[in-house]
Amino acid sequence: MSAAPIDEVDVSLGKLEKTLKSDIAAAQQQIDMLKPRIGSFTSEQTARLLIASAVSKIFSGDFDEALSALDKAETKVNTPQYLSQIYNYRATCLIGLRRYRDALLVMGRNLALLEKIDDPIEKRDSYFRIANLYDELEAYDEMGLYASRILDLADNQQDTKAHCYGIFLLAMSQNGRGMLKQAQEGFQNGLSYCAEHGYSLMVAMINKGMGDTARQLGDNLAAQRYFRTSLAQYQQFHFATEIVSTSALLAQVDLALGEVQEAEMMAANVLAADSSSSYMAARRDALKVMAEIAANRHDFAKAYDYQKQYLELNGKLFDESRVKALAYQAAHFSTNEREQELKLLNKERELLLTRGMLREKEHNNMVTFVTLLSVAIIMLAAFSYWGWQQKQRFMRLSRHDQLTGIYNRSTAQFLGDNQFVQAMSRDCHFSLMLFDLDNLKLLNDSFGFGCGDWALCRVVECVKASLSRHHIFARTGGAEFVVIMLDVDAMDAMALAEQLRRSIADIDSHRSGHHFVITASFGVSSRTPDDLSLEPLINRADKALHQAKLSGRNRVCVAPEVTTEISDVDEVLSH
Repeated sequence: MSAAPIDEVDVSLGKLEKTLKSDIAAAQQQIDMLKPRIGSFTSEQTARLLIASAVSKIFSGDFDEALSALDKAETKVNTPQYLSQIYNYRATCLIGLRRYRDALLVMGRNLALLEKIDDPIEKRDSYFRIANLYDELEAYDEMGLYASRILDLADNQQDTKAHCYGIFLLAMSQNGRGMLKQAQEGFQNGLSYCAEHGYSLMVAMINKGMGDTARQLGDNLAAQRYFRTSLAQYQQFHFATEIVSTSALLAQVDLALGEVQEAEMMAANVLAADSSSSYMAARRDALKVMAEIAANRHDFAKAYDYQKQYLELNGKLFDESRVKALAYQAAHFSTNEREQELKLLNKERELLLTRGMLREKEHNNMVTFVTLLSVAIIMLAAFSYWGWQQKQRFMRLSRHDQLTGIYNRSTAQFLGDNQFVQAMSRDCHFSLMLFDLDNLKLLNDSFGFGCGDWALCRVVECVKASLSRHHIFARTGGAEFVVIMLDVDAMDAMALAEQLRRSIADIDSHRSGHHFVITASFGVSSRTPDDLSLEPLINRADKALHQAKLSGRNRVCVAPEVTTEISDVDEVLSH
């Protein structure tokens, strides 16, 4: 077989790479036309076609097939330019497959490769994917750092695409950090700029980001408009993962606006999609929408089934968030640190070479000794750092209750002791309440432990909504919780306890698939001048809680020092 004309093949590949940026369906047709001729291509041309095929698979959400194509492409080329593209797209696939540690390692290899590349476009694309990786890991400060680097490249090279990337990523970083107004302004600027320069896919991403920001700001009508626009744009690209993700967000907004049929249709589309790990978050949100719709229709059997699936996926995603943190720690991945590491290693290497040339034979023994000592120090430092990382990881995992996500007993004790010391040093108010869910065992025996877990999680959500970020809220036992309040006097503590008691009693249990009433009994105590630690307050609150149980449950009882301080306890509780 004679080789295909190089110019003709290169022109066809150039057209294909351009089409990939605007029309995935048309690009796939071009790929199918070129594949039968791949045997006559040069190695570089074969790699380009395989990379294009991988990009097409990424848009359709077929990350395993994309990885296979990239592996084949890597065997065809060894130039930094193409290897950098392969590493970038491989990291994208690994992120989609939730293999975060592998993605971090691949991006680390790519950063080392970038030292050999002067092409600002390759650096721009690499920084873009690094920022996306940090977005997946919810490391929004680092994401903002790489957004700034892309904007610096844009200023230096007059690169409009880099400017579009940078504006979008900076707004996404602000959105993730809760800087919603700044994010909204950034998205607006990015929308007009990227649309003006014809970056259609980025326009779709920005519309989705604007919808998410509007949703968090409570403007559901604006969020609905942006999500619908973004969904239509993603559908033009056949971008499967983003279509599913945006549909799940749109279902939530439609339901909040009372458009039940539209919400149900969007949620059903999400659940009909592939159930792979890349769609877990979207499926969880869709299940929550379907459960609420079914409950409102009094179809409690379906509501229970959807709620059960939702809780299972929510648990998996909670575990995945911990996997992200562990992957981030294990890879020790920070581009700033990595660049400094590379520079330091290069300087050390140059220094060692210079010393070797100067001393050559005369100081061979000394050089050997210094080298061995350096290796020992580096190994000791690396082992110490690894041990510190492991300690930090286990400390973080040990601070929270696995089911509800709030603090556990030991963490509450530690933080409470610190706040108590503050209260003593400042001579300020300090109060504490214990509360216990009434008859949780009966609920578990009647409807199963899944229903009991639902009740515990719902109570935690309800209570957290009424607490400030300064309060310490923890689960201390099976159904027992504690709230520690610095700068809160006895009267306010009692009023808060009564408010929480009523909120818990108002919880609608229909969404669990069963009908039952959740109540809680409360015991409240406050600091006296004689208290020297947290323990006396806990003991008094526990006795008050016990009194509330004996008095018929679903009530607030207060310790004696609270009753003495407030003359009319009943009047406080009535308000």
